[in-house]
Amino acid sequence: MSNYVYAFYTSAGGSSGDGGASYDGIIPYATRPNSNRVNVSAGVIRKSDGRAILEFPGGVSPAFEPVSASGVSRIDLLTVDNNGILGIIKGAEGTNPSAPLYPTDRAVIAEIYITETTNVIITSGDILDVRDVLGPTQLSNIDCGNE
Repeated sequence: MSNYVYAFYTSAGGSSGDGGASYDGIIPYATRPNSNRVNVSAGVIRKSDGRAILEFPGGVSPAFEPVSASGVSRIDLLTVDNNGILGIIKGAEGTNPSAPLYPTDRAVIAEIYITETTNVIITSGDILDVRDVLGPTQLSNIDCGNE
């Protein structure tokens, strides 16, 4: 059981005039039945002036890998790049893990809490939606040439 609280957000990020960006959709949620992957709804990342910098059709993440030993856990990042490809940045395992550093070349959608040593089963309690905590700089670095 993870210590994450799962919540849906409809938008996130910078406010008008700050040079930032925001999400419209692109919501992470557990698959049904639960599996080692995460669903992500369709949506758009927009600059603060409303221009789309990434239109995402929705999709399913790559598979999350188990931890190497019992008694440890890991936090992985679920990301989307400027081509709309979902990816995973694997965190370091530990008894009290922290998330890896957020990249500047792709948007982070969620932190995924992994505890299983064999078959990873991701539930809604393992998904921390972090779209609302991304700063304007991180989202502004995502450039799809739609300017």
